Amino acid sequence: MSEQNIKWVLRDENGLIRGPYSTPQILKYIQEGIFLGSEMISKYPNGSWTSLSQEPEFYDKLFESLQEQVNPPPTKPPSEETIVMRPPPRKQELPIHIQAEVQKTKAPVFPTDETASVASHLTIPVDGPTKKKKTLEPNEPPVLELEDVNKIKRNKVKKKALGPALLLVMMIAGGLLLLWPSGESTHDKISLLVPQKGRAQLGPEAIKERLSTAVRAIERDTFEDLLEAQNKLVSIIEGASSNLEARGLLCYVYKELWPYAKQDAADMRAISGMSQATRVLNIGSPNGTYCEAVKLYAFGKYKEARGTVESILEANDNFSLLPIVYQFKAEIIEGDKDLANSIPYYEKASQVWPPWIKPKVSLGFALMKKNQGPQASEAFKSALNRNKNHKLAKVGLGLLDFKLFNQSDSALATLSAGLEMESRIPRLVEAEVLFSIAQILTQKGDQSRALSFAERAHALNPSSDPIKKILLRLGGRESGFENTKNESISLGDQYVRSGDFFAAQAEYKTAFELDPKNGMAAYKAAKSLWQINQSYEAIEWLKKSHEG
Repeated sequence: MSEQNIKWVLRDENGLIRGPYSTPQILKYIQEGIFLGSEMISKYPNGSWTSLSQEPEFYDKLFESLQEQVNPPPTKPPSEETIVMRPPPRKQELPIHIQAEVQKTKAPVFPTDETASVASHLTIPVDGPTKKKKTLEPNEPPVLELEDVNKIKRNKVKKKALGPALLLVMMIAGGLLLLWPSGESTHDKISLLVPQKGRAQLGPEAIKERLSTAVRAIERDTFEDLLEAQNKLVSIIEGASSNLEARGLLCYVYKELWPYAKQDAADMRAISGMSQATRVLNIGSPNGTYCEAVKLYAFGKYKEARGTVESILEANDNFSLLPIVYQFKAEIIEGDKDLANSIPYYEKASQVWPPWIKPKVSLGFALMKKNQGPQASEAFKSALNRNKNHKLAKVGLGLLDFKLFNQSDSALATLSAGLEMESRIPRLVEAEVLFSIAQILTQKGDQSRALSFAERAHALNPSSDPIKKILLRLGGRESGFENTKNESISLGDQYVRSGDFFAAQAEYKTAFELDPKNGMAAYKAAKSLWQINQSYEAIEWLKKSHEG
């Protein structure tokens, strides 16, 4: 069924069900402010309920509508009449969310031949139950009646006057991140590359060669390799815009480069535009669905991203980028503090695509957190055997020596060697490395050098109490305001990705207090406060975001 022929029904906060509507109708009513995003929606007649703001077909239009509400243009009220269905007497239950349980099974190997492209014809089994959708089956025939759309719109206008709480829900649901520039420090930050139109078309051999180069770069998994992969994939899309595999891989690279990007409006448009354009090319392609998951993740909608990732695993057992999806799900699960269940997905990703270093390193850190030292060591060494210059694997091995094996001398040598590598690693990991070196040097009585490393660790992670304690014990002082101002939003974002919204809101508040014009910092503080159920304070910080 084409997107134009799909029908939908919507349920408002009072349980009133309206519809069915076509997709273009819903897009039109979103634009006109009739539907706000807080409604529930389901495909008609046998879909399952989900939030309108979470339905990929309507996410972008809701976002555009929310932007226009800042200065709404005058609109001519519609004159159409719509069918509405009264809700049944008994409450309908939402479908139970079923997670795909992936078992450790032998799977085909991701192609490693240098002349091969991405595994276009790869068949990868996905174990686990298939999600079943409950149908909309009212307990008694619904009462149909006609209701003027103008009346519906008037009711929506009244609801808009309910106060800032509704506005906050709308803004959070719509991902209103593009209204302000990012307040992060742009020092050494990169801008994501966007494919340009009007470039010369590429032939099949050129596409194959560039795709192979990009895949090999992704396998090596350093920051510099990801930049190389980005260049190659962008050039492929410029010369062959309908290449879905290149688009899916570029979305992966965008996700990996996101922590190092400026994360400004241009970067957000790059991710959002790639998602939308890929889905338009083929609405049923898992590449487009994966790009949508990356967009949701980058915009902080982690629950929605997880649901989108799981839909790929349940519906696509022959998807060339499946190991990347396994890795993505493992990261989201670990972010939800479910470390035990993330490990099988890291193992699965590594098993399906053996040359890829990323899941091996992620597995090493996960096993280290589980105090499984020998297994973690094996994972790190496996990564370094494939790429001896992988900085994150190197420092991971050093942290393991210090934390679990109590081998201070070996840890100091390994950590120091890792720090000398030019590549970039996540800020919090680098802070942990510096902190560990400071601890080792303190044990050895080298207070002067220990203080230097403690100061560098605190500059990267000023919210860490253990780092603060060793810094003060060594006679140092906390970092100045300017450094905190430059780094606190970036640090807050990392806390959000790990699910620590309490720590995140503190970082965002600090950034705003140092720069009261930074509306993005106040907005992110409001969003984090909302996540920890501090609704009243969240509303106050949302107001500050407008003032800033």
